[in-house]
Amino acid sequence: MLFCKAQAEHQEAGMQEVTGMRREIDQAGDGWLWATHVSTRVILAEALLLLALGLAGAMGWMPEELLPRRWHLLLHLLGVTMFLGNILAGAMWMARLGASGERVANRYVSVSINVGDIVLTGPGALLLLYNGLVLATVYGGTFATVWLRWCFLLFAVLGALWLLVLVPLQQRLITLADSGEDEAFDRASRLYAFPGAAAGIIALVVFGLMVLRPG
Repeated sequence: MLFCKAQAEHQEAGMQEVTGMRREIDQAGDGWLWATHVSTRVILAEALLLLALGLAGAMGWMPEELLPRRWHLLLHLLGVTMFLGNILAGAMWMARLGASGERVANRYVSVSINVGDIVLTGPGALLLLYNGLVLATVYGGTFATVWLRWCFLLFAVLGALWLLVLVPLQQRLITLADSGEDEAFDRASRLYAFPGAAAGIIALVVFGLMVLRPG
């Protein structure tokens, strides 16, 4: 009887220790995957697909035309519109972020920016990149011309900026809006302005290279 009681107490202590460890993990910081908002996790999944597709293109993979070329061109332009449009719209949202000074409004805008990335930025980038690789076969490959090389390299820089800087900052804004840390939220939203502006400029440069095709 005493043995069973001691065993039960030992098991209970073990369960409390495990629960405590789980609580510490959950509170370990915003960078921990399962502490992030669900929209951030979906963005990371889309980013992994983009990374795989980009690496394949960098290694010389040129996908075959699955559709008539004009359809690939249409899907490419649709991707450009979704991608570039949401980046510029996101910049507008960020400029308005915190203007109301209300916690609920700040969280709504922060989550909306992530939702825009899920619905427009990520799918747009995938359409843009995949169909761009298909269309690049006409010129001999992704690195066959000067403007194609610059487009691909700048797009890679833009992707890295989005994944490594902008998405973590967006997650940080959601967390701060939830916690009610208004001063920290304002600092983070101002900090977002610099990489956000850089992303918009790079996207416009890539768009200009695609249209003008210099060299």
